[in-house]
Amino acid sequence: MKNPPDLEDFFLSRTALNIKLNELKEENKVGKQREGLTKEEEKKFFESLDQSDPEDHLILAFWCMGICTGIRGRENFNLCVEDVTWGTNTIGDYIEVKQTVTKNDQGTLNCKGAFRKFKRIFSYSSFKYDPYDIITSYRKKLPPKLNKKLRFWLIDTIKEEEKENEKEKKLKKKKKKKKEKEKEKEKEKEKEKEKEKEKEKEKKKKKKKKKKKKKKKKKKKKKKKKKKKKKEEEEEEIKMKKIMNSQRLIRILPKKNYVSTKNRGIAIL
Repeated sequence: MKNPPDLEDFFLSRTALNIKLNELKEENKVGKQREGLTKEEEKKFFESLDQSDPEDHLILAFWCMGICTGIRGRENFNLCVEDVTWGTNTIGDYIEVKQTVTKNDQGTLNCKGAFRKFKRIFSYSSFKYDPYDIITSYRKKLPPKLNKKLRFWLIDTIKEEEKENEKEKKLKKKKKKKKEKEKEKEKEKEKEKEKEKEKEKEKKKKKKKKKKKKKKKKKKKKKKKKKKKKKEEEEEEIKMKKIMNSQRLIRILPKKNYVSTKNRGIAIL
């Protein structure tokens, strides 16, 4: 990856930096002092920086270093980088506005927030450099003590961010697993419900079948009873007819001594 252009002259020229910052403040590009910009204003400002303009490179570089060196508290804004003072009335004002990271009671900046902010701002600009490369490149221009501090901060921040990412991944994995488990449980419940429904269906089916069978049996029994009754009635009728006939016959037949041989035969017939 290509490194940013060498800005040695600009680092040594405090006047050039102050002129550029004052111009920005007058044009309202930076926003009110100590009040921070909205994300949209921030985006607009960093997108307006020109890659071919060395002064714009300088703004981005100082902003990067401002985040990295200002992490230990307010007093660090007064550290010197070569001939450029990081005072509250110069670059410090600008950096503080651009950082918009929270400070706790001790005045310590939120490192993680600052680094993420740095990465976000960097993605808005037209400078196609890796954030780590640009910090490493400008770190070479810092005094040894500050350089060492920045190096350890950078390593710690990367490690911290990696840990955070790992933690987030694990949490996501855990949540996913939990969700899958819940889904599995839900599926099991559904299966159980289906089984219960099937059982109920089968029960009803059997009950219906039994009822049908019982009805059929009853019908058959009734039919049989009816048939038997009919048969008995018919037999009774025949019996009655026989009795009636025999009585008629007795009435028709003449007395023994009276009926002639000739007429008896006819009467019997």
